[in-house]
Amino acid sequence: MVGIAVAYSVTATQPLAPERLEIGRIGSATDGSLDFAASGCGSCHSYDGTDALDLIAYLRTLPSDATPSRAHDVDFPFNIGWSLGGWKFLFAGTGWVVQDVATPELERGRYLVEAMGHCAECHTPRNALGGLKRGEWMQGAANPSGEGRIPSLHPDDLGWSGGDIAYYLDTGFTPDFDTVGGEMVDVVENISQLDDADRDAIAAYLLALD
Repeated sequence: MVGIAVAYSVTATQPLAPERLEIGRIGSATDGSLDFAASGCGSCHSYDGTDALDLIAYLRTLPSDATPSRAHDVDFPFNIGWSLGGWKFLFAGTGWVVQDVATPELERGRYLVEAMGHCAECHTPRNALGGLKRGEWMQGAANPSGEGRIPSLHPDDLGWSGGDIAYYLDTGFTPDFDTVGGEMVDVVENISQLDDADRDAIAAYLLALD
């Protein structure tokens, strides 16, 4: 058993709460303390600085709630700061997975999938230490909730066209006339607010995976 890393409150009344996004992006707080990748996902290191600031500005607009955040409940050695530093050294901030982006569309898709959307956090399996298996990128993983599996988005497994992917991200409807379910409902609700070019870029990136 490793335990539970609890999500922090991010309302403006919490100490440093809006800055937790920046903590996740750089890997530590201004006082040098380390934070769990579960709270500031390992993908945050690739955020564009302007986008990070925009997200922090949004967090500051959320209704205030003085309820303190719960402490993490994790086992040794994950409850020790230096072990988090070792984990981040091994698994966080390791650069882009897809290196060859021949077009601006693919580059945009990579940014949306690998960074802002952090899709791999659910769709990529993890090793025994909780790091993403980059050699099995986007090939499906155990559901963090413990029920079922998160499906593979690799083109060999998914079997959808670029238009199918973009349409699903816009409407929530699959090519088989099924509808989005589970936690992906919220994901599609958010991605549907992007413009068509961004959804097309996400589709192009997924289709380009080796």
